Amino acid sequence: MPDLDLDLLLAASSPGGATCLTSVTELVPAAGPHASVAPAKFALPRSARGADGGAYAYEQRYLDGVPSQAVIIDSKQSQLNRGEQALAQAINEGHPLLSRLPRVVVTYEQDGVVTDYSDLDLPHRVFDGHIRAGTVDGMRIRETPVPCWTPAR
Repeated sequence: MPDLDLDLLLAASSPGGATCLTSVTELVPAAGPHASVAPAKFALPRSARGADGGAYAYEQRYLDGVPSQAVIIDSKQSQLNRGEQALAQAINEGHPLLSRLPRVVVTYEQDGVVTDYSDLDLPHRVFDGHIRAGTVDGMRIRETPVPCWTPAR
């Protein structure tokens, strides 16, 4: 595999380029090379649960061209959550480009304290009850005649 460099990234992001890029990184546990690492368990339907109620997630991986089952240590959802957290932090810190990303924001006021939450912060994202139950200028969000978002300033 070629080294990951600017030319490879530009070719991959051009029309007809790669559909994904893979980076392999050898890791050791944060506690040291002999510390244990345990994959997360995921809930199963009641009919399939064991004594502890969960199971590991597996994916097929290829080692020297041979397909193998591998237990997943870090899920895609977990990685995406950390990415959203980093985006939200960059936006909150006023990053000049990322601050312009379109997003849905709801505002709560309680005891004179105003708090904003965006679709990067809220669980269940745009379809969450926080947003569906919201209002804009006193009108229920689902009754507004036009999209009611405004670009970040």
